Amino acid sequence: MTVNMPDGYAIAEFETLDSTNKQAYRLAQMGEFGPMLIFTKNQSHGKGRNGRVWLSSNDTLTATILISSKAPKENVAQLAFVMAIAAHKTVCEFADADKHQHIGLKWPNDILVQGRKLAGILIESFTIKDNADSVLAIGIGMNIDNIPSDGDFSASALSQLCTNSELDKPIKIETILSSLVQNFATYFDLWAEGKNFASIRKIWLANAIGLGGKITARLPNQSIYGVFERLDEDGILILRDEAGEIHQITAGDIFIGHI
Repeated sequence: MTVNMPDGYAIAEFETLDSTNKQAYRLAQMGEFGPMLIFTKNQSHGKGRNGRVWLSSNDTLTATILISSKAPKENVAQLAFVMAIAAHKTVCEFADADKHQHIGLKWPNDILVQGRKLAGILIESFTIKDNADSVLAIGIGMNIDNIPSDGDFSASALSQLCTNSELDKPIKIETILSSLVQNFATYFDLWAEGKNFASIRKIWLANAIGLGGKITARLPNQSIYGVFERLDEDGILILRDEAGEIHQITAGDIFIGHI
């Protein structure tokens, strides 16, 4: 498979893996810190957020970018936003122009099409002995032609957005990967080890779903209903509940409206 890689990026391709994020960890343990794109056609034990199964098939793009960063530890989670806007840009590059308005970003790391999940991101950091930098696996799963069942969300696929592209020829995975990794590299450089998260945040907010509206934040021990007021300077979701109390949501599942 031929993927157009950015300068300095390597690629590792596998027919089958348990998980691209797990493979990133194994490579990091062997001294590989990226930047590297890890891709597999079949993932048998993928992991999503909160222990969910990350479904994968030949019709699903499953990949991880292994990368190291000298950013402060508290900033590395911002790379989920970097990948999110890179994936959003990639989807819009392939989707029909009249579908762009329906493609949006749901905090913290999903790409939705009219409320249906098209792609999800999982970022994991590793502690590697004798390495002071943060080593991260930024995984993404994107439905290309296949639409699996996925927990709380109905799903969408990229092919459904591309009815006018190339006389409905199948979209090649390597073409999508080329766009995705190029876009990621561009936004990673813009992020500048967290010093320019403001620019990433601005792009993310321009494509955000639910901003200014009613949402429910499902946390481990409670659910909070209120208004998605803003995203703070570090990427934390600010929610004002019905009593007027402000909540800083750092992790959890977000649902548009009341559940």
